[in-house]
Formats: sequence, structure tokens, C-alpha cells
Amino acid sequence: GVHDCMKRWKVMVLALFSAFCIAACGKATPQEDVTSISVGNDDTIEYKIVESFGAEYNIDDFKTMLQSDVAQYNEGITEGAIEIAGVSKNEAGNIVVEMKFPSAADFNGFSNMNTMEEILFFYGTVEEAYTAGHNLDVVLHGREDDTKILKKNDILNLGESKILIYDARLNHDGTTQTPATMRIEVSGQISYVSNGVVIVDKNTIDISAIDGLYYIILND
Repeated sequence: GVHDCMKRWKVMVLALFSAFCIAACGKATPQEDVTSISVGNDDTIEYKIVESFGAEYNIDDFKTMLQSDVAQYNEGITEGAIEIAGVSKNEAGNIVVEMKFPSAADFNGFSNMNTMEEILFFYGTVEEAYTAGHNLDVVLHGREDDTKILKKNDILNLGESKILIYDARLNHDGTTQTPATMRIEVSGQISYVSNGVVIVDKNTIDISAIDGLYYIILND
């Protein structure tokens, strides 16, 4: 019911949403029907959530709550602000939420506003990721060539390249064991990915999971 949804929302702000039906139905879906994160040239983040809450869910209550959380977060940041670009229902009856974040750090911060354990979303250079203490001891393979392998030292040598680290707990609300899918679009070309990342095209990947960290490195 509405009350349960509200409670769950407070537990895990953004991670609540994801396209469960889309993951379960397994159909190819047009871009506008999937939950997605788009990283812009200027490192801004556009986040689109497509979720079914059932017919009884009150979209106005939801909007009020979202506005309140966004206002609270915005008070604490000095540059830019999170914007709610839209909250609506689509033809399939799903709630569609569109948000804009001034930076990946703000997307990460807002995602963790009401969470107990930190959920990780990082986008920046390899050097910045390493300096921030992220463990880059991972094995990545080429987007087009699986035999091209990068290990930790190879990754560190790409100091100026952009890296995106995605925590698949952002895919779901923490109450289900059903993997959901997040589509991630980047403005640069993807060159290396970790295992489990599904390549859609040179700028787009899908991650269908309920936990784990996934890594993407972009071309310079």
C-alpha cells in the first residue's frame, strides 16, 4: 500500500526504484520505458526512474515527498542544485520520475541521504577514483575485444581517463531478490568494462543485478 511505499522510500531514497517488470518480462524495451542514468559532457547526471507502484499509489504524495528530500539536500550544497524535471504516469501506468543532478558526487550524496550503508556511484578520472580510496584491483576487458584485459596497474596507468563505478544496489529497493536493470549512457565512448556489464552500444550499457560493483572506463 501507499504507506509501505512511503516507508520504503525513506529507507532507500533512489535505490527504491527500478524497472522490475522490465527485467522480469525480458522484452526489449524502448529507451523511454527503462530506468536510466545519463552522464553528460559536463559531468551532470540525468536520472530517469520508471517504476510501477500499483494503481492505488498516490502520485501527488510521492511528488511532495520527493520535493521535500530534494529541498533538504539542496540546502547543503554550494554549487548547483538537484532539479526534479518531471513526475508523471506513462501509458503503461508506471510512474516516471526525471531528475537532474549537478554532479556525480551529488547523485551519490542524494542516493545515500537516508541509507545506512553507503551505496557507491562514482564518475571522474581514474586518478580521482584512486585518490578517493576506491579499490581499483579489478579485471576489465575491452568493449569490443574480450581478450584485451586490464588489471589494476594498467588501470592506474590510465590516470586521466574517465571511470564510472556503479553499485548495483541502486538497481532495487533492498527488499527483493529479483535483479532489475539499469541503463547507463555516457557522453564518451566506452572502452573497457568489468564482467557482468552488458554492452548496448559504444555509449550505452545495461547492468542487471542486485549487488556488486561494476566498472566502466571511457576513451580519452
